[in-house]
Amino acid sequence: GLDITYQLLRGDHFIVTSTLTPSSNQFRVQDNKNLAVVGDTIVLQNMSSGRHLDVESESIQTRWCDAGDWQRLSVVEGCDDEAIALVAHTGCYLELKHDQINKNTLCATSPRQGEYGPRAPTSSQSFIVEKIGEIQRKENNNTETDTQSSNENNSSIVVLRCSQDPDLCLARLSNGRVGFLSYLSYTQTKQVSDKSCFWNLQFVDTKPLPPFRFGFILPLINQQSTLASESTPLASESQGSDGFDMSQVTWFGRGPHESYVDRLDGAALSLWSGPITEQVHQYVRPQETGCKAETRWAAIGNKGHMTKGLLATMHTPPTQTGSSPLYLTFLPFAPSCLDAFPNKEHQRLRYGASLTSESKSESSSPSSTYVLIDCGASGAVTGVGGIDSWGAPPMLEHRPTLDVPRTWSFRIKTFDTS
Repeated sequence: GLDITYQLLRGDHFIVTSTLTPSSNQFRVQDNKNLAVVGDTIVLQNMSSGRHLDVESESIQTRWCDAGDWQRLSVVEGCDDEAIALVAHTGCYLELKHDQINKNTLCATSPRQGEYGPRAPTSSQSFIVEKIGEIQRKENNNTETDTQSSNENNSSIVVLRCSQDPDLCLARLSNGRVGFLSYLSYTQTKQVSDKSCFWNLQFVDTKPLPPFRFGFILPLINQQSTLASESTPLASESQGSDGFDMSQVTWFGRGPHESYVDRLDGAALSLWSGPITEQVHQYVRPQETGCKAETRWAAIGNKGHMTKGLLATMHTPPTQTGSSPLYLTFLPFAPSCLDAFPNKEHQRLRYGASLTSESKSESSSPSSTYVLIDCGASGAVTGVGGIDSWGAPPMLEHRPTLDVPRTWSFRIKTFDTS
């Protein structure tokens, strides 16, 4: 959860302190790491052969020792609370087929369509996963291939029973295909070293969740007398009838161009200044831009001598011994104009050139300035990634970690020296 505290010292001076605490229901608990839950992506490695279950069209086999896209299965809700369903890369469910042609075989079938979309999985498309404990494979020269040792942190040895008939469990058949065997008869007639019904359930790292921002948005309306924050009802009126002119920024931090936690080496730590409209880059597609990393303080105000405006500085929270630098972004347009929608059709602006034309008035000053104040504490800053020049997520060391609470604070005050 996120706890925010506002401390109003004077009419023109306040302190914001926030703490982000991990929630147990948002992250996988370590003790339950070996249990497949809805949203996981897994692969199933048969313990008798070391080969992974893979799906091609409707056919399901165990052919390959390495795990690729064909072997990945998405875990979704099953027919009841105790069962899960497995969806292949083709979008089809893994399903028990039991008829004259297909006797206890496993096939991939498309979801049934109802009046309002795909229907829930049936009992023949649902499985009960039972962990039977870690099994150490015996060294045997007659096995088809050697397998890597199971990692206790990301895999389990399991049996998958069909919800329609719990005695039927998923197994690798003698021809390499995947079907079902009677678990009761299997355990009575088969040797333990066979392991045809035993599967090494391994979790797969999929694309990470979209990076989140741990910060504060401060919208400033130029030539108006209102200073307000989107994150709080707190508002204070500025001094003077003609309000603030928020067209210039001066900051002590990384610059002069944009910089991020994974884009620091090319940005020097110094005192910088420039118009608000020049602090963003017109990328072809509107996206994250303009951050000033490791900023100690920043002043936003009128052009020239900066006689009137707003000052943001680092602040040491009462529970800490030192303050963290700020990651500040100054936008002459609303943050909602940037690329933040899964469906690009819902994006307000489609092209980067539209950002400047929409944000500037006839006087070449933005009608509103949005200040994004992001936490600069270690482990709470997100990088921009893209080290492959297109699409790569930030490296692990440049992603926020929520294993411990993060607390940070900053100070906001107005100034008028005219």
